[in-house]
Amino acid sequence: MIKILRSLRQTNHKQSYGLFGWFKKKEEKVDDSAYDPETWKQLQPAFNKVKEENQNKPKLLPIKKKQYSDKLTVVMELDEVLVYSFVPDPKDMFMNAPLRQYDFYIDLPEFDNFVHVYKREQLDEFLEYFLNHTEPVIWSKGSRIYVERVLEKLCPQFPKDHIFCQEQCNLVEEDDLEDYFKDIDLLGRDRKKVVYVDAKPLSFWTTGDNSIPVRMFVADNTDTKDDLQKLMNILERLKQENDVRDYLKKIYKVEETLRETKFIE
Repeated sequence: MIKILRSLRQTNHKQSYGLFGWFKKKEEKVDDSAYDPETWKQLQPAFNKVKEENQNKPKLLPIKKKQYSDKLTVVMELDEVLVYSFVPDPKDMFMNAPLRQYDFYIDLPEFDNFVHVYKREQLDEFLEYFLNHTEPVIWSKGSRIYVERVLEKLCPQFPKDHIFCQEQCNLVEEDDLEDYFKDIDLLGRDRKKVVYVDAKPLSFWTTGDNSIPVRMFVADNTDTKDDLQKLMNILERLKQENDVRDYLKKIYKVEETLRETKFIE
């Protein structure tokens, strides 16, 4: 985790709106200096403002149903965690498409486009576990139209009131940073029993030691084939914990790393 976060210093970072945030704002490369941990502390006032504004907002999830009463609330990003989506470029079309066959496609006439969707290895098994052994939540940075169409194909039985999208995120605009963040306190669940799974380090600002970082999934990846099985094993282990953060901070040290890199105070 420390290596992943620190790698932001060396790599070009693109604005991460989630798929089909692209059709609202075109992704552009950002100067690396905006992601130097030495400057991250300057973002804290913007983040504090977001937290303050969210205090008076209604909670996103309904009252916890009996079927979920003894289960962890597991919150998953969709893009590059569960699936990879390829949108043909108007100029290059399929020149940059993944080499393997896509699993399904969705039409998005609202954006005058379509998407090829690639499923992560072991995704079907994971979705069965996700639905039956947790209180499942999908929270994506993508637009609702896109997210709901993907889930209609991927998992039509997914509970509609547990799907959140870009519209439920907070847009933070500060200097060269412009990105959507998820405040998991808005879910209305006890954080002792909440787990957040994502592949992008900047997404962990609001989730701290509730976080499980996973490797980013791109369709042609071959080294991520066991990642969802490993995730299921970790979630099973977390059932034993009174507070998931006690275990996760020992394994991933997310909050410690964020403080060390000055991303949070």
